[in-house]
Amino acid sequence: MGSKSERIGSRKDGMQAVLDRKQEVKDRKQEVKDRKQKEKDRKQEVKDRKQEVKDRKQEEKDRKQEVKDRKQEVKDRKQAVLDRKQEEKYRKQEVKDRKQEEKDRKQEVKDRKQEEKDRKQEVKDRKQAVLDRKQEEKDRKQEVKDRKQEKKDRKQEVKDRKQKVKDRKQQRKMEQKEEEDQDAACLRMS
Repeated sequence: MGSKSERIGSRKDGMQAVLDRKQEVKDRKQEVKDRKQKEKDRKQEVKDRKQEVKDRKQEEKDRKQEVKDRKQEVKDRKQAVLDRKQEEKYRKQEVKDRKQEEKDRKQEVKDRKQEEKDRKQEVKDRKQAVLDRKQEEKDRKQEVKDRKQEKKDRKQEVKDRKQKVKDRKQQRKMEQKEEEDQDAACLRMS
């Protein structure tokens, strides 16, 4: 057995050795922890860089999309204007078509009335043509009758003239006889 101070020193050394081992273990653990942290930090850095690249790409993509969207918006506005104009054009054409339809309908009614009027006129004309033919036939017969009468009248006129001449001759003959008779009477008386 050593002295009290040796024992204390020995115990102290033992405790120190234990503390040192603990510290060593602690340091190793810290070293391992630090390595792990370092590795983790490195991975995080790589991850962050990748994310950064990804973000930049996304940003570029978003910017392009924004440009594309703006262009589409302009295009859509122009299309909307064109659509409105086309719609207005269709509406005007529709109004025009309706007016034309109404005009055509009225013309159709007018044409039907004219057709009916023409048909009635045709019937009237046919009846008139029949009447005209009958009148023509009547006139022709009258003309024949008139010619016969004229011929008859001429014959009668000739007959009358001959009779007149005959009567005048007879009259003169009678007058002459009367004259002769008077002359004879005068001669007898003398």
